[in-house]
Amino acid sequence: MAIRLFGALPSGAQLIRIEDESPSRGCAGARTMRDTGRPLAGPLALLAGWNHEITVRPSREGTAWHDELTILGWFAPLFFPVLAAMWRWRRFKLLQLAQTWTGGA
Repeated sequence: MAIRLFGALPSGAQLIRIEDESPSRGCAGARTMRDTGRPLAGPLALLAGWNHEITVRPSREGTAWHDELTILGWFAPLFFPVLAAMWRWRRFKLLQLAQTWTGGA
């Protein structure tokens, strides 16, 4: 899959594996999406890979969101500031999109 930094700047290609954890495991009503993979081309190819998990679950305030990203490889500390900003942007956009889903976010 070709990737773009902040949806604009070409950043290479990556291999993505998605796993959807069944809501029946763990906290009742919780759902976890796990994204593991690695960059194949571009500047991010200096990284060994990543593990990204997003968990949503019901809470008293509506929906609780937990987003955790682990970056692997020697160059991870150099890339962390940019990737952390990308993940924050991605979360912002997902939460905006979630407002349009049945039941809201």
